[in-house]
Amino acid sequence: MCVAVPMKIKKILSNNSAIAEKNGNEITVNIALADVKTGDFVLVHAGCVLQVLDSSAAAEIEELYAEIFEGFAEGQAELNSSDGGGL
Repeated sequence: MCVAVPMKIKKILSNNSAIAEKNGNEITVNIALADVKTGDFVLVHAGCVLQVLDSSAAAEIEELYAEIFEGFAEGQAELNSSDGGGL
């Protein structure tokens, strides 16, 4: 499964790159596919910015991911309690 992650642009660098941040973690991303500026929320996949997001879209994606991961955690806990150790 491929997942794109909403991140915030902290600094524009040279050569179509920028520093993007999520939860205190910063990575260098390629910005050749989108017109970004410092402070923008962006969708990042495989180190490339795919598109610029407004803050409400970024928050909505974060909420959806939280629900998905919560469901995974509940499912794993249920598996662990029912079969004594997981898969």
